[in-house]
This record gives sequence, C-alpha cells and structure tokens, in this order.
Amino acid sequence: MEAGKELIMNGVDFKTWIKLFSQSWEDKNSAAFSDLFSIDSVYHTSPFNPPANGREEIRSSAEKLFQDQSNLKINYEVLIFKNNAGIYRCWCRYFSIHKENLIKLDGIFFCRFDKYKLCNSFNSWWNKEAEIS
Repeated sequence: MEAGKELIMNGVDFKTWIKLFSQSWEDKNSAAFSDLFSIDSVYHTSPFNPPANGREEIRSSAEKLFQDQSNLKINYEVLIFKNNAGIYRCWCRYFSIHKENLIKLDGIFFCRFDKYKLCNSFNSWWNKEAEIS
C-alpha cells in the first residue's frame, strides 16, 4: 500500500458496488446508477469516446443507453481489488430495441473509489459479438 493512502473499500464492498451497478442497469434506473458515482466522477465508456464528466452527465448518458435495451442480463467476476481500486470482467446480453436484434458484450471495467465508497473514475473496454438478428 502507498504510504499515507487510507483504505476505504475492501473486496466485499467492491462486490456490493458491482451488484448495485448491475442491478440499477438491468432495472434501467438511471438515478440509482448515477448515485454510485461521485459528483466529479469521470466515466469512460470507451478509450475512443469522450467521457461523461460528473454524476449528472453519467445519469443522462445512462438514460440514453437504457432506452435502447430490453431483457438485459449482466454477469460479472471480480479479477482484483486493491488500494481502493478494482478490475472486473462483465459480460451481458440484451435486445436492442432500435436495431431489433440481440447484442452480446464482454468487457473489462477498471474502477477507483473515493472516501465515500463512490466511484470517481470508471474505465471500460468492450468487445461486441457480431449482431444476431
């Protein structure tokens, strides 16, 4: 551990956070989803897209994303948690309302947390299976 760095979260807290994150996404609850992030959080959906900055942008981005998804099912596994940061694998599938097909995603998330156990930095990398009609 870095000198002077206070440990706020542990692995159990991280699993709880992921469960809440996944449940709010499956429920399409953008308020609950964004409440898991700090007011000044930075949320990267891809290394190639600009991030959502702050809880309000995260909520707005989530609302738009949720509008296109139905029958979402999320699975995950924690890979590592250390020094208030964690990495986990997430795989999900949903029906795209606008494209009218099944989408399958598999990705890695890297999260850092503040002293309130809120995510203040979120980075995701996704792989998408070919779309299934």
